[in-house]
Amino acid sequence: MSRLYGTSDFMPGIIEDVDVSRLKQPANPLRLTFEGIEDLASSISQKGILNPLTVRARDSETFEIVAGTRRFRACKMLGWRKIPCHIVNLDDRESFVVSLMENVQRHSISVLEEGKAYKRYIDDFGWGGITDLAANLGKSVSYVTKKVQLLDLPQSVLDSIRDSALKPSIAEELCSVKDRENQSMLAEIITKKNLSFRGSRTLIKSYGVDMQRMKTKNEIKTEKIIKTLDKGITALRIAMNRISELIERNEDNDFIVRKLMHHKNLLHEQIDDMMREKRKAARDR
Repeated sequence: MSRLYGTSDFMPGIIEDVDVSRLKQPANPLRLTFEGIEDLASSISQKGILNPLTVRARDSETFEIVAGTRRFRACKMLGWRKIPCHIVNLDDRESFVVSLMENVQRHSISVLEEGKAYKRYIDDFGWGGITDLAANLGKSVSYVTKKVQLLDLPQSVLDSIRDSALKPSIAEELCSVKDRENQSMLAEIITKKNLSFRGSRTLIKSYGVDMQRMKTKNEIKTEKIIKTLDKGITALRIAMNRISELIERNEDNDFIVRKLMHHKNLLHEQIDDMMREKRKAARDR
């Protein structure tokens, strides 16, 4: 038996008990793991299913689950033959957004699954940009951006987030550190010392200041090296010019010319070597 669903302007549809055999898994699932199904099944057996599954017609016989995969699994565990479903008419993009909205509101997906879902919407499916997605979800652009940026952290940091050793809010602060090795190093310090959010933020900020100071010292050192090399190159060129003058004055003496030419060539090689060192120092600056 079905009835009109009139309590939502966003997703008008009907409520109907649907055979379990006609319900199919989402085409683009957000969740990869399903913990706590037994507890949910116990709750449903005592209180019933408080919110119907949201589904859309896949063909004349089957329905694809848009939101409520955990409830579906729990009801199957209980041996239910029919499950109350909110049947709606949604395209692929709308279906994905509705699934995201429910899972984010219920906090039923991890922060990394959330970030991956946002990335798929933006990059893989090309359904819109961060601003568009944030508006659809009722979230700020900053919120969505931070969740996507988490995915760029080193695997060791992602593992710490997944294992609940590192809080996502602290991991978001690590995104301001550009070097991946330093991100891993700071994450390790934070987890080992069990630093609070405030303590972690202080550590990351002070690290950034220290790195800037170190960078400034290195720049000063490099400038000094370049200036010294320039002076050395100038001195060698002066010496080479004087040897050239001596060669001109002693053109009739083959022995002296050969000796002077030998030293002139050595000076030329030394100048080339110092020029290479100068270019290398400039690149590393």
